[in-house]
Amino acid sequence: MGHLNGEYTDSRSTSTWSTKTYLTNVITRIEKEHGILQAYTCPMDLDYHPELDESTLLHGDEISVFRMFIGCAQWAITLGRRDIFYVTTMLSRYNMAPREGHTAAMKKLFGYLKAHVKGKITFDKRPLDVPHATYLESASWKQT
Repeated sequence: MGHLNGEYTDSRSTSTWSTKTYLTNVITRIEKEHGILQAYTCPMDLDYHPELDESTLLHGDEISVFRMFIGCAQWAITLGRRDIFYVTTMLSRYNMAPREGHTAAMKKLFGYLKAHVKGKITFDKRPLDVPHATYLESASWKQT
């Protein structure tokens, strides 16, 4: 096993997951249908408590829009955007009875993603040498 030498920008030894194309397409769609999103530096206001939100309940197509926001955010998480996991999970609890405030929070989340669309995860494919670790050559996943 070798030691890690070199930068994480070496494409021969790293692999990157990015949501840039997906988010660009989703944000374009959201802005086309729901107006321009303001850019934010964090995915949710620190003092916002969705469980205390008493704004007007959504009806009909408004509920579908909220659920579309949640679904798009969940897909972004699946593609690697772990930075929005907490906010998305917290707001998804309101899929059955979302309020205007919950939709506003989702728009803020997508405004955050718009400002940080280039977020990515980089994986280093080089072997890792950890002197105190024991490596199994052929692990069996069969139940005994």
